[in-house]
Formats: sequence, C-alpha cells, structure tokens
Amino acid sequence: MTRKKNIVLILTDQLRADILSCYGGAICQTPALDKLASESVVFDRAYTPLAVCSPARASLMTGQYPHNHGVASNGDAMFHGTLQDSPRLLSRRLEAVGYDRWYNGKWHLGGRNPAHVPETLGFPGTQLPGHGAGGYRFAEYKQYLKDRGLKFEYADGPHRFGGHDYGTLQGPEEVEVSAFLADDAISFLDRQQHKPQDSQSPFFLWVNIWGPHAPYFATQEYLDIYKDVEIPPWPNFHDTGENKPVVHQTKIPPEAREAGWAFWEPAVRHYFAFMTMIDRQIGRILDKIDDAGLREDTMVIFAADHGESIGAHGCQDKGHFMYEETYRVPLMIRDSQILPRRENALVSLVDLCPTMLEIAGDPSPEEERDGRSMVSLLRGDEPEWRKSLAAEFHGIVTPFTQRMIVDDRYKYVWNLGDLDECYDLEADPHELCNLISDPRSSSLLYRLQLELLEWMRQTKDPALDYYLRHLAHSNPQFPIEKSFPAIYY
Repeated sequence: MTRKKNIVLILTDQLRADILSCYGGAICQTPALDKLASESVVFDRAYTPLAVCSPARASLMTGQYPHNHGVASNGDAMFHGTLQDSPRLLSRRLEAVGYDRWYNGKWHLGGRNPAHVPETLGFPGTQLPGHGAGGYRFAEYKQYLKDRGLKFEYADGPHRFGGHDYGTLQGPEEVEVSAFLADDAISFLDRQQHKPQDSQSPFFLWVNIWGPHAPYFATQEYLDIYKDVEIPPWPNFHDTGENKPVVHQTKIPPEAREAGWAFWEPAVRHYFAFMTMIDRQIGRILDKIDDAGLREDTMVIFAADHGESIGAHGCQDKGHFMYEETYRVPLMIRDSQILPRRENALVSLVDLCPTMLEIAGDPSPEEERDGRSMVSLLRGDEPEWRKSLAAEFHGIVTPFTQRMIVDDRYKYVWNLGDLDECYDLEADPHELCNLISDPRSSSLLYRLQLELLEWMRQTKDPALDYYLRHLAHSNPQFPIEKSFPAIYY
C-alpha cells in the first residue's frame, strides 16, 4: 500500500502577500519563503473568505464560508467567535483516517472561553487559548525562555501607533515567539523521524505563527537589515477617499491624518523586520523536514489567514473594507510529485480543508463543505474551475455587512447601508478609482451583481434578502423576479 502523505501547514497571521518578493515585493527579505516558492505551486489569486482571524481559521477547519460555520468574527461583545465541535472538522476527519496530529501556536477559535483549546476540537499540541496577544504572555513561552537563560525585554518601545504597537526586543532572535514555535515544531518532526517503523503513521503538523500581526516586535539584528533602506509610501497611501464608502474612514487613525507617512513608516520598518525574523524560523522548520528525510513524503502548505493594511488607503489593520491588501493572501503548496509553477486560478482558504482531506484519503472530502479540493488543479488536470470567487464580512467589534466578488479582472463590493464599490484590478490594481457610479460600467456591474447573488443563493447566505432589497432599491429596473423567482422572497 502506498503510504499517505504527511501534511505540514504553516499559517502566518495578517501577512500582506504583496510584501513578499515572490509576489512582487521589493523590500522585505524572506529568503526561506523565496526558496519555498521556487519549489511550489504559487497561487497568485488566493483569497481569505473573511479578513478576520477567527472566521478565516474556522474556514480552514471546516471548508465552509463563515456564514455557514457560524464564526462571524473574533470573540468580543458582539460576536461569540467560537467554533463548535463536529465530526466533519479537519481535525476529526484526520483522526478518523489515521493521522498523527500536532497543533502549535495561535488558536483563536474559542472566543473568550479559556477552556476552549485545540484539544477541545481534537488537536494534540500546545494548548494556548484565545487570541494570545502575540503569544508573549503564555507560561509555556516563558518557560521556554527560562530554560534557555533568556528574558523578554525591550531595547526600545513599545511605541503605540493607532491601535497597535511596535518595538525592539533585547537579545538574540531566540527571544521572539516564532522561535519558540519553530522549536516545538522541530521537536514534533524529530519524534516522527525516530518512530519505530512498525508504529509510524502519516502526520499532520499545523504551525500557527502569531506574526506578523501586531505587535511588530523584532530584535536589533533584524531591524538593522532595514536601517538605511528607504521605505516609500504604498502606491495607494494617498487615497483621498473620494467616491468611497464612508465606513472606510473608521479605520483611519485620527493622529495619522496630519502626520502623513511619518506616522506609518517606522511601523512598516518593524513589520518587515518582524517578517524576516519569522521567515528565519520557517526556514528552520523546512530544513528539519529535509534533514529528517521527510521531504519526499510531505506536502508543505504556506498561507496567511488574511492580509494587513498598515497604511494602505490610509487605513490600519483590517475590517470594514475589502481591499486586496487584506483579502488577498499568499498561498504556496510544495509536493514532490507536483511541478512548481505559478497558478492564476481563483482559490480560497475554504478550499484548503477539502484539499488536505483528499490528500489524506478521506472518502468524502467535499461533503457538507463550500470549498473545493484543489488536488486536480495542483496536478494540472482540472478542466473546469470557478470563474469568480466571493468573500464576506460581518464586522469586528461593531457589526457591518459586506460581500465581495472577484473574477479574472474585476471586483464588486456590496456595502450594506453605504456606497458600493467596483474596481478594475487590471487597470487599477491599487483600487483607487471606484467605478460604481460610472455609467460606462453598468453592464459590468450588472453581471457582477448577478454573480454575487447566485453565490449567496448557492451558499445559503442569510444576507440574501437584504441584498435583494438593496438591488431593487438601487436599480428599480433590476429584473429580480424574472431572474430569481418567488422562491427568494
């Protein structure tokens, strides 16, 4: 019998795809990911289903869109943020088909319940609840430092900018949390390497790195890489907000409006340094896979749960806007039996769960899931793939309803109670010109609105009725009853 593939999933948090050199970035240095990209299928059009941590992670566990798995946002006063157990979860299905499993790092699937940890949903590994605030407060990390004679101390900062922090850590690179996680992952791989032949099972390792989500902490060694490097404003930093939704203004820090790029530049510098530190630890994990002789039998997947704005369009963080900086994510998949290449198909994080389950030999990887397995796409023998892809947003801290659909060139965003958006991503890749009121775009807009409507119908989106009302109000000529009969009312 052919041995099943091992699967290693490395997930970063809040990583902009466009800062990586394999996605066109010119400043941030990530040599380990550059090497991985050269060995992988690199997806140029990968998107998160919702650019907030908990919903995106729940989609990885379920293969479902957030409106179906029920985790609409992070756990706060407005949203529970808790993923319920189910035999259909990735963890439970992998267990059922005989996989050893190990989960480490950020969890963020239990809302505010400190007892909800990875083992609650079937994952052995580090049991660290909640958001984790970068992981620096957990006893396990503190013990890791103590065992190595290290301390968590600031050489500079932390400095507050808007709602986030950045700063310089005292000491060697081992003081940063991603080194703690890499050590844990390497220990797991070492245990797998030295298992007796008659007790070996395929394994699934999920490494969840807190960064480069804020706080952006790096040691001086890594900051020095960018010491004399000019970091110019993002191409859309000077977006005036004209003809854009008013809700976007809520994500612009008041103090940033007058300070200009000087407000953002030190934070971006730390963000780059932080990501380079993380890349170093990812490289250690990848080296261990090779050194342990596991490469031939191991599929490696690298992704992010969502992106980051950090000054794009003048905004901070994510939420209340659906720009490429936050919804497009890096995704690369390496497998010894798949030739490296660039792939332009529209894929979503909801596709990863059924993909991994098919690789693991699950007999029904797509059952009760919104995502599609990408196995045939990876192998280059998928004749028909989706022509458009949708995403959603329900709010973070405060509720707000948005839906988005993208195709090979255009993007349409429905903003409930605010101005809609339409962008030509080919002519306007930085999304500065909203075409929503341009009469020349009416036929394009009509087509995208219909496609979004059909996606909402197929996935049983509970906001469908509101969207129908929106279409009827914004365009009385919209043939809702003709195109979508009374079943929708």
